[in-house]
Amino acid sequence: MAEKKQPNKAVKFFTKANTVRTMYDKVDAPEGNTGKVGILKADILAGDYYQADYQLFRLRGGFGVHPDRMGNACFGQFCADGEDCRMEKYDFIGIADEATTAYAEELEAKWQKKAV
Repeated sequence: MAEKKQPNKAVKFFTKANTVRTMYDKVDAPEGNTGKVGILKADILAGDYYQADYQLFRLRGGFGVHPDRMGNACFGQFCADGEDCRMEKYDFIGIADEATTAYAEELEAKWQKKAV
C-alpha cells in the first residue's frame, strides 16, 4: 500500500475556486456530469499521486455523476495518465471551471498521443 505523503504547503492544489458547481448541484442535462472534469479532494490522494494533476478526473458514468441519484459511484479516468478508476461522489470538490477543464484536456492529450 502506498504511503501517504504529508501535505506540503509549497504544493498548490485545485480548490473550490476552480469549480463551477458541486457534484450535488442540479444540472439540466439528462447525462448529469458525464463527460465533465471533476476535481478530487487533495486529501484522498496518496503517495506519488499526491499532486494537483491527479485531482483532475474525467467522469464517464455511474450513479454518482447524477446529482439527483442516490448512488455515489463515479467511473472515469485520471486526466494525468488515463488510468481507469472508480471514485465516490463525496470525494470530489466539484466540477472544474473552463480554465481548469482546458488544462485537464492538455494533460489528456499527452497520454492520448502516446496511446496511438
